[in-house]
Amino acid sequence: MTNKYRNKKIEAYGIKFDSTREKYMYDCLTEANIPFVFQKKYVILEGFRNRFGKKVRDATAIVDFVIEVNGVTYIIDVKGLFLPIAKLKYKMLEKQLFDNGEEYVMYFPKNKTMIKDIVEELKRYLNGDTILLSV
Repeated sequence: MTNKYRNKKIEAYGIKFDSTREKYMYDCLTEANIPFVFQKKYVILEGFRNRFGKKVRDATAIVDFVIEVNGVTYIIDVKGLFLPIAKLKYKMLEKQLFDNGEEYVMYFPKNKTMIKDIVEELKRYLNGDTILLSV
């Protein structure tokens, strides 16, 4: 089924993917034997009670793929269209990671070529090279 952003949601391996590109990234990482966490949720703003006592829920960012290697967190979110709310959430997530002293690299591949480049770079890094690419 296609949604308003023209993403075709698919189900494979018992997992619901938001787009064919997301499934492609999943397949590439799995094929390359790169361990990852899929659909990791980060709380970017803790919930609270407002001045009327009404509970305001946590603000969260759900990241498609998180890979942790040698103390560095690689955040990969496959995006075809980067909406303003997503930009804000990732800025808040980046600030949170920076404030916590975490080393991180963020990738936002938009197409299969970018996905292949990122996976190749991660494979090189797992073999001892340094990360050069930043997307």
